[in-house]
Amino acid sequence: MSIITEADKLLSVSQSLDYTKIGSHDLAEVAKLKAALFDLKIRVSNDEALDGYATKQVIRTSRLNDRSMMSSDDEEQKERRAQICESLGKEGFDDRVSHVYNSFVGSRRMRIEEVPHRVGLPDFDVVIAPDFAPEPGLHGIFISSKAVMSMTLALDESENGKQWMLLKSKEFSSEDEMIECATLMSAGFDVPD
Repeated sequence: MSIITEADKLLSVSQSLDYTKIGSHDLAEVAKLKAALFDLKIRVSNDEALDGYATKQVIRTSRLNDRSMMSSDDEEQKERRAQICESLGKEGFDDRVSHVYNSFVGSRRMRIEEVPHRVGLPDFDVVIAPDFAPEPGLHGIFISSKAVMSMTLALDESENGKQWMLLKSKEFSSEDEMIECATLMSAGFDVPD
């Protein structure tokens, strides 16, 4: 098979796929993608699930804003985010800011801007990747001005697979309490009442 024939085949296949449906994990469209990849002899690496591969294709064409670091005219909100990030950095979380834990990839981290579903997410200032996911999928520790929340996203075909679910939430009244809650939730420990 000549390179021009292969290029024509690749172009034809890529134009026949609906990447929006793949990004929303439509079973029929993901099946078409799997068949196309097999037919074109394209292998997905072992540390990357096909759903993650499909999501990356959609995200390249429509970047989502990073809600954890959005610019805003509200100086108080900017200062609060900066203070939270500084406090988290002192506790060793600086490399986890703006990430969630992803059990489907080898690196176990995913930038929040790459997450395909936002349904169920609360307003938050900062998100950090915890040490684990209690079930297959994504897990993030979301921090707002008043609370620390542990949330998961299954990323499967179930009804809840596209909606973030709240596992734990704890209101705080001081920076120290916020750091303690985030640290405990990140490691999977119970947060004191």
